[in-house]
Amino acid sequence: MLTVTDIVEKIAEILERGDGRYLIMGMVQAHGLGLRSLADSVDVPVEVLATIEIEGFGKVPHKSLVRKLAEWIEERDLDPEDLVKAGWARFELEYFEPELWRR
Repeated sequence: MLTVTDIVEKIAEILERGDGRYLIMGMVQAHGLGLRSLADSVDVPVEVLATIEIEGFGKVPHKSLVRKLAEWIEERDLDPEDLVKAGWARFELEYFEPELWRR
């Protein structure tokens, strides 16, 4: 089981490498509701999560945001890297053409 500190470090790494989009998409899937509901659950403005989802990031945002994301993930006993994988899978299903799947 990951500690909040471990999760904070993983989230920082994910955001630095620009995979924040997939992290947020995976968190939305795990939450089971939309982005606005997730933002309420994490206690951050929806615009913050939307920005990460759109831009992917490439840098670490404010520590308090990373901490809130980490606490939400830790409370649900999730792994940030698994959320990134889930987000990437959802992205593929939504945006890639079915013809590409057959290759």
